Amino acid sequence: MIRKLNIALLFVVIITFQLTVVLKETACAASWDELTCETGDYIPTFMRGVWGSASTDVFFVGDGGYIFHYDGQSCYPLLDNNFADIDTLYGVWGSSPDDVFAVGGSYVQILHFDGNEWSIMKTSKEAQNLYGVWGYSPNDVFAVGDGGIILRYDGESWSKMESGTTRTLYAIWGNSKDNIYAAGQAGTLLHFDGMNWASIYLGSVSTTLYDIWGSSSNDVYVVGNSGRYENQITGIVYHYNGSNWAEKFLDFSLRGLYEDGALHGVWGSASDDVYAVGGDYWGGGLIHYDGEHWTVVDSGIQSNLFDIWGASAKDIYVVGFGYSIFHFSEPSIVTTSSSVTTTGFSTTSAYTSTTSTISDDDCPLDIIYGTHAEETKLLRQFRDNVLSKTPEGRELIKLYYLWSPVVVKAMEQDEEFKEEVQQMMDGVLPMIEDGME
Repeated sequence: MIRKLNIALLFVVIITFQLTVVLKETACAASWDELTCETGDYIPTFMRGVWGSASTDVFFVGDGGYIFHYDGQSCYPLLDNNFADIDTLYGVWGSSPDDVFAVGGSYVQILHFDGNEWSIMKTSKEAQNLYGVWGYSPNDVFAVGDGGIILRYDGESWSKMESGTTRTLYAIWGNSKDNIYAAGQAGTLLHFDGMNWASIYLGSVSTTLYDIWGSSSNDVYVVGNSGRYENQITGIVYHYNGSNWAEKFLDFSLRGLYEDGALHGVWGSASDDVYAVGGDYWGGGLIHYDGEHWTVVDSGIQSNLFDIWGASAKDIYVVGFGYSIFHFSEPSIVTTSSSVTTTGFSTTSAYTSTTSTISDDDCPLDIIYGTHAEETKLLRQFRDNVLSKTPEGRELIKLYYLWSPVVVKAMEQDEEFKEEVQQMMDGVLPMIEDGME
């Protein structure tokens, strides 16, 4: 009986995999939608930075001092004639919808948005670009750039901090006023403890670090590139676990993203949901970390990407070369935790692990067999008495819930596809029935 149940379980895996393959192109690739912003007479070549306070309040910055705003329905430029001399803007960050900072160059240029209009907050006669901006609060904001410059805003004015380095700094990020990181050229990584900046070096002089993000003080990522291989630039990821920094393994057999390219941006919604973006002028893309492995995201995006930000795990924005802005949104699935009620197989069953809750209308088995059909009852019992008893089985249950809304939608739109799904399920049912006896 155990052998038969194993075979049945294998067929469930195969069916789940087949459904995933069938739907991958339409469900995943189509989920990354390009946003087209009104540009007027000028179309920027690069979009460099992205940040938002919510999915309906997102700012994009790039060439020519362009700043675009997305309100959830349309994307349009926020410009003023006074900004004619502003060069490329590289970074953007805010504490709220009416307190947003954008930084760039070539003369230490800092812009501020108060909710109504943008104004030039600071410029300098020094020929220095600013590349990154981040703040702990509206009255404690940092900007970094050429020559190791670090500027700090106290709510009234900007002042220069002693960084201890002359290397260009590209990024800054922190999770508290006394735990802040800045990263840049030659493997330079700086840490601020609330009093002073201290140096931490990652890689070598051939290493360039472009971006930083973390879910906590004990979970911080830095991405960039390394020239350690002759005539080859290779994307790299470093991770801090609270005790030490270590380079994360990437599968360099996967070309086109972090081989012969760089990783420019990193962002995540949680410790097991982290994205890095990059590439080179020939193209780029995304990689994703699920808590165990980094894999390439089949996004369909060909552009070299420079930055990423998300309002949630299901609402993510990326920007890049060729005036590119892309938005990702997953199928609408409500995620809950702790003790929840799951209705995926037309009945309720309590689980104490994180899972997804979908309505009866989103259950493929109800669509195929009906809510009270014997086939549905059998598969329900298989779920509760077999799949839920093992970690692998619980993963299959979660995978089923994840894809169910998309499968249902596809079956509603394509009768032939519905028949194919039913044929697969019909083939598995006898084996499950035998194994359950």
